[in-house]
Parts: sequence; structure tokens; C-alpha cells
Amino acid sequence: MPHARRPGRLINSHGVVESVAHALGTRQVYEAAELDRAGPWSRFRYVTWPLLTPITFFILVTSSIGNLQGALDQVYLMTKGGPGYATYTNAFYLYSQAFRYFHYGYAVA
Repeated sequence: MPHARRPGRLINSHGVVESVAHALGTRQVYEAAELDRAGPWSRFRYVTWPLLTPITFFILVTSSIGNLQGALDQVYLMTKGGPGYATYTNAFYLYSQAFRYFHYGYAVA
């Protein structure tokens, strides 16, 4: 798969941590956590992870969209889900429920 289809993979973890640290000025936050005698696990759980959750959510959403797009077109063009249901993927199942059988409720759920 080309990297353009999966934008979440272009962002590495070091770049994410660096950008969050510079944008939010976390040195003061980490210094305050050290003054409060927070251990390494507490600093990660209460300082680092809350700062990374928006970026983690973005990566999760963009990677999910890219994976669904990549799995749908290959199965549809090559086999249309057959023989039987052998090549059904989650993305193709959602597509077939919505646009082949017009079961929109199943496709959304």
C-alpha cells in the first residue's frame, strides 16, 4: 500500500511526542509532577497520555479509514466477496449490506 493512502503511518511516535512537548510546554508540567513526587507510571498516566490522546485519536481514525478503503476496492474488483463468503472483509461486508442489500441499519451498526 502506498503511504498516501494511510496518512496515520506517516507520523512517527517521536515526532508526535516532540510536537506535543513543544506545543504545550510540558517541561513545566513534568517538573510539577516531579515536585508532587509522581513516579514514572503516574507521570505517563496522568501527564503524557492525556497530552497524546488527541493525536492518538487522529491516528486511529485516519488509519481506520485508510484500512477500510484499501480492503474494499481489492475485494470488490477481484472477487466481489466470493466464492461464497471466502473473501469478505469487514469493509466489504459493510458495503454489501448498505449498497447491495439496502440494509442500512446493519451497515451502520
